[in-house]
Amino acid sequence: MPTYFGNVGHLMQHWTLCKLVNIADKHSVPGLNYIDAHAMAPVALRRVRNDTDFNMVRDNLPGQGSSYELAWDALLPGDARNKGYPNSANFVQHIWKHDLSMLLCDTDFPTVTVLNDWLPSVKNKPNCKKAEVYPGDWLYRFSKGFPTPTQVGLTDGSLTLVSLDPYKYNRNRNESKFVDGDLYPADLESTMDALESVEGGVIIQLSTYSTSGGNRQDAVISSVHQILAEARFTRAATVRVNDVRGDQQMMSLVYARDIWWWPELARLRGGFIEWFDGLNQ
Repeated sequence: MPTYFGNVGHLMQHWTLCKLVNIADKHSVPGLNYIDAHAMAPVALRRVRNDTDFNMVRDNLPGQGSSYELAWDALLPGDARNKGYPNSANFVQHIWKHDLSMLLCDTDFPTVTVLNDWLPSVKNKPNCKKAEVYPGDWLYRFSKGFPTPTQVGLTDGSLTLVSLDPYKYNRNRNESKFVDGDLYPADLESTMDALESVEGGVIIQLSTYSTSGGNRQDAVISSVHQILAEARFTRAATVRVNDVRGDQQMMSLVYARDIWWWPELARLRGGFIEWFDGLNQ
């Protein structure tokens, strides 16, 4: 059965993701080309950890009325929210109302099965131009090239949004020898190669949840930045759990390329802090 952590890391990742989608909509982006390397189940049903902050948000939906809370409440109303949690793609397809394409990758067979069962509901939406589940290693799928907005039926000016959601970014290995759930520098370099031919604006949200193995946050930021800056990406935001709670493990890095409104993304960090502080009011 597909699992989820149900912790403050989910709050950080998905509040940020939903806000990214809101900002793109605000700037009249006509289409969204969403690509997820670690898709997870559209609704994971088995929780493996407990977290009081996560529970507080879940039990008080729609809470402060953020798009994240409103989407969570709509996707899992009533008692359903106590039995599962949506994945990133589910939040995106619910919030984004303009033209949409999705490429969702996952290696876990039960997860791929439920993704394929869910996919027709996305394909049947009037705004969906294309939706694909790739049942295997995302690195192999990325090596075949990213779907560009025009290739999936989106118009010029559409945005490609890439979600990288590994267990952690591991800066200590030059090559990924096996699939272990971590993201390595060589993996990120391969992703940059695949993105080179993608026209239009691109945003990457890279979320990491552990600093084990010498991967403290400042070292991770330095490693990631060196690779992405060479590919013409600008770091637009750093959203950290330790800004709101004493946890040095979890953060989301947001990078942008060929987007004129990228400076607005710097507000994500302060916005998350303000939203989190409001949980106890």
